[in-house]
Amino acid sequence: MAGTNEDVVFWDVRSLKKPIEVLDESHNEDITCVKFHPTDPQQLITCSVDCMVNVFNFNGKTTMKEEDVNEAVYCS
Repeated sequence: MAGTNEDVVFWDVRSLKKPIEVLDESHNEDITCVKFHPTDPQQLITCSVDCMVNVFNFNGKTTMKEEDVNEAVYCS
């Protein structure tokens, strides 16, 4: 998983040829930090130059569609 420009990109490390998912509607500017929650690996936090912080929750989800996993958006 990585932040590239304004997209969050997920890869399967066993096959890096093609990403398994791209979340491309979360940020409008370059992503500066991507972190999994320290005690809950199902939660991901991203932040970017546009001062937005996104919280994604993959717990119990069978899809990685952005509208299903984006739990919260904060803007400072």
